[in-house]
Amino acid sequence: MDMMQVERMLKLFGWPLALMLAALLGMMVVSGAGVDLLALAAPKLRDMLSLLLLSLLGCSVFWLLLNTWRLYCWESGTWKGACLFCGGHMQTVDGLSVCLGCSARREGWN
Repeated sequence: MDMMQVERMLKLFGWPLALMLAALLGMMVVSGAGVDLLALAAPKLRDMLSLLLLSLLGCSVFWLLLNTWRLYCWESGTWKGACLFCGGHMQTVDGLSVCLGCSARREGWN
C-alpha cells in the first residue's frame, strides 16, 4: 500500500469514523454506562441528547457507506467523473477543483 492509498483512505474514512466514535462515546456518557455526568439532568434533556447522538451516528454511518461506494466505483472503473488522470469525482474548494480519487488539482474549473 503506497502513501496515495493511505491518504485516500484517511480522506474518505477519517471524518465518518471519528464522528461515529464521538457519537458512541457520547451515548455511553448519556446512558450512564460510563461516568454518569448527567445524573441530575432532566430526563427530557437526556432524551434530546440521545436523539441527537443517534442521528449523528446514523448520518456518519450513511457518510461512511457513501464513501465506500465511491471508492468501489472508482476502483472498478465504473465512476465516470471529470478527473483527467483517474476519472474520479471532482470537488471544488476555494476555486480549486480537487479529485476525490487521486487528489489531482485544477484551477478555475468547476
